[in-house]
Amino acid sequence: MFGCYICGCQLSNIAIVRSHLQNHFILGELSFPIKCKQPHCKSSFRTIFNFVRHLRSFHHNNDETPYESVTELPCSSDSSVVGECDDDVILPPIHGDRQRQCLRQLQLEGAALVAALRANSSIPYSVIPNIVTSVNSMLDMTVDSCVGEMLSLVEKAGVSRDTLSSVSASLKQHSDTLSQPLSFLASRYKQDSYFEAHPMAVTPQTVTLGLRLETSEGITRTVYDTYQYVSIEATLRSLLMNRDYVNLLIDDRCKPGLISDCRDGFLYKHHPLLNDASKCSIAIELYYDGMGTTNPLRGQSAMYNVGVFYFVIKNLPNIVNSCFSNVHLVAMCYCPDLKMYGFDAILSRFVSEMIQLSTVGFDGTFPVLGTRTVYVSLLQVAGDNLALNGMLGFIESFSVDYFCTICYCTQEDIQHKFHENEFELRSVGKYNADVDQKCGLSCRGVKRKCVLNDIPHFHATNNFSLDIMHTILEGIVPVELSCVLFYLCREHRSVSLLDISKRVDRFWGVINVDKCNKLPS
Repeated sequence: MFGCYICGCQLSNIAIVRSHLQNHFILGELSFPIKCKQPHCKSSFRTIFNFVRHLRSFHHNNDETPYESVTELPCSSDSSVVGECDDDVILPPIHGDRQRQCLRQLQLEGAALVAALRANSSIPYSVIPNIVTSVNSMLDMTVDSCVGEMLSLVEKAGVSRDTLSSVSASLKQHSDTLSQPLSFLASRYKQDSYFEAHPMAVTPQTVTLGLRLETSEGITRTVYDTYQYVSIEATLRSLLMNRDYVNLLIDDRCKPGLISDCRDGFLYKHHPLLNDASKCSIAIELYYDGMGTTNPLRGQSAMYNVGVFYFVIKNLPNIVNSCFSNVHLVAMCYCPDLKMYGFDAILSRFVSEMIQLSTVGFDGTFPVLGTRTVYVSLLQVAGDNLALNGMLGFIESFSVDYFCTICYCTQEDIQHKFHENEFELRSVGKYNADVDQKCGLSCRGVKRKCVLNDIPHFHATNNFSLDIMHTILEGIVPVELSCVLFYLCREHRSVSLLDISKRVDRFWGVINVDKCNKLPS
């Protein structure tokens, strides 16, 4: 018999002890370390699994089950299943290829669950170990219940005691394989260690921008300004190991006479690298956006805003790229560092890697593709209009002349011209001439040479990915809406300004969201 040190009840066997302690743990009644209350034993343990293993190893004589106790087999030396083990994690014994495969699949599913939880920004990291512990408890109780029912059925079948003992020992050996299968993910440290050691993991690199002196409380320290960079090659190598992903990547969806994607357009079809059928090439689109990471109502909230660079693979269907899992991180930096050092300093690492991938590529053996050299080219750059102008080296203002990245339009032109052939388009030669001229802060909208132009087959004047939603919602819609209201109030006289003001006040009086942006009456 085993006594519970929490409620004092007597438990007949070790399996019931484990389930009983799990119930106390779920109810929040279990305190750590767990102290063994068996006679002449003063051991203590930090996990239920280690405590149960101790009972099996040293106090199995107290187990009143009619079946012989099982001596635990040595732990498997195959660390590829769960990664490296530490003092708190003992891998369950593995008895053959079938059990090994079962445990491997179970642990892969557990790792996928943890990865999905960690990728969800609404779930704190501190909650995930509790979820892992609960899953372990449910699996243990399920396995113990199945073993108990099976032994009961075998006993009722009238088999001999020797056969019953042999079956009991075999079942316990195999059930031990599934004991605490997710213990290697039971803490945040173990999760980080597992994912960092995973062959498919892509680890970000810290890149130094510069150093400065910072004085705080009378002490001056040297501070290094850095940003995080994720290798494009490492990300693509990991993605290309998935067979289904490769099949989507090489699927030719082009239909003659139908333009449904950038792959059907002139720029893609006349691209020196992407149009070369003898080479395995991937087209990517770079995207930038700023992100607030703190409560905007608190002071100095903008100090901790970050600039995030992503990329998507344009060879994939658009419906696939709309999934967050296919939007891959390139770099992340503080917005104050971006203002101080500029886009060129942040993008320099990206540019150097893209030059290598566009000219030399990277070799590897991949599913479906086999052993191939893969080339990567930058097709387009996207972002909100202000940030896009900054990345491409154009003037960051839309209230002056030559603000467009595609043509040389002026403020007067956009009021009277409405057709493409009425505007003078930018070209590589005109762009280079504007860069070479020294005429103040900018020459016809060009402030500096774009560092992305160093990437083969890409130039800022051939970038046509504009932020159409910002243009419509912040530019076109307010102007058109004001024209409609002017006609209704002054020309048609179907409504007055007083009526519109009352309706606006009534609208914002019902909706209690974002009142700080309330329209003026």
